[in-house]
Order: sequence, then structure tokens, then C-alpha cells
Amino acid sequence: SRSDWSSDVCSSDLRIAIEDIRGGNAHENAAILVSVLNNEPSPFLETTVLNAGLGFYANGKADSIKDGVELARQVIASGKALEKLRLLQEYQR
Repeated sequence: SRSDWSSDVCSSDLRIAIEDIRGGNAHENAAILVSVLNNEPSPFLETTVLNAGLGFYANGKADSIKDGVELARQVIASGKALEKLRLLQEYQR
């Protein structure tokens, strides 16, 4: 049920300091985005999959936040998310 969301979040070992996920200038943030979409381990990747996982759960694409996070990891690891970024870049040229 959707009322069990707190057990998903509370059982997580996610421990990220805010300083570890602060961005920078536009060039630095673009590099961070590409590193996340390349599935490079970092606090940015962990924050991204948690955020996307929550979105998948909220939109009914996943039965739990944990399942949503796993789906987000799969999408990023598959290269599909990076492919979407590349398509957007091509469209904007």
C-alpha cells in the first residue's frame, strides 16, 4: 500500500551530506549530469536515483520507493537516460 512509504525511506542506508551534492557553475553541473547518466558512483548518482525513484513511485510506475529506486538504477545503467540527453542535445542544435 502507499501508506508504507516511510518504511522504504527509513530502511535506506543513504547518508549524504549536503556539501557532497552541491553543484557549481554551469560547466561543473553539466559534467555532474553526464557523470550521473554514465552511472558513475557518487553522491550525485545516489541523490538522482532516490529522486527518480520517488517520482516513479508517486506516478504509479513502481509499487514502492525501493522498487522505484531500483527502476531508476536500471534506466541509468542501461544508458537510456544518457541517450535521451543526447537526443535533446541534437534537437537543440
